[in-house]
Amino acid sequence: MSEDNDLWQTCELQITGVGYLVNVVESKSKAGRSLLACDILAFTDGGSRRIEATVESVKAEAVIRQCKDDVNAGNLVMVAFCLSDIWGEVVSYSTDPKTGTVGARLKSRLMAVSLFSRHRDLTADNGMQSWWDQENDR
Repeated sequence: MSEDNDLWQTCELQITGVGYLVNVVESKSKAGRSLLACDILAFTDGGSRRIEATVESVKAEAVIRQCKDDVNAGNLVMVAFCLSDIWGEVVSYSTDPKTGTVGARLKSRLMAVSLFSRHRDLTADNGMQSWWDQENDR
């Protein structure tokens, strides 16, 4: 029985993947500590999943700060990431078109991130398709 408890205490679920950085923000905790957070649009088999992440490591914070201006300007920034301690939160939407409906948010801690690619000339507004077409015409 003791071995089972030891094993359980040392297990940690980490999720790795690739996705776009979205909405980098900095705020203060209740204790007054500065917190850096971002949303990651993680690629899945059939699409993407938005995950809200709090940046936990110094190296990840340096990468996120390096990309902050590009992300908040709407440019596409692709990263490889490692998330830990993922949990869900139930939310009630108060803005159109989802007013009054209930949804879920995924939240996590961002443990590691590396810059995969940065497309300063490509924004979410002008779409990935035009970039893809340009790359495949070469």
